[in-house]
Amino acid sequence: MSTSIEYASFLVRVWREVTPSLQREGEGGEVSNWHGEVEHIQSGRLWIFDNLDELLAFLRKRAERNSVQDSAAAQSSEAARSTP
Repeated sequence: MSTSIEYASFLVRVWREVTPSLQREGEGGEVSNWHGEVEHIQSGRLWIFDNLDELLAFLRKRAERNSVQDSAAAQSSEAARSTP
């Protein structure tokens, strides 16, 4: 049995924007917001995110979708081999 490896390459960029904020009268503070973008290397497609939770959810969804597709392809291939 041979093993095939399929992959997708992504370039992930994250950055933090820090902006001044007035927390209470006379007190200054900072608010930081993380942002990110994901670029699919093979297609050049780009997704932009306003927070890290969205970016990580996107990557998780892509990985799970690929796992489901790989599993379905393996089952289909196995069924084709077992058909007389």
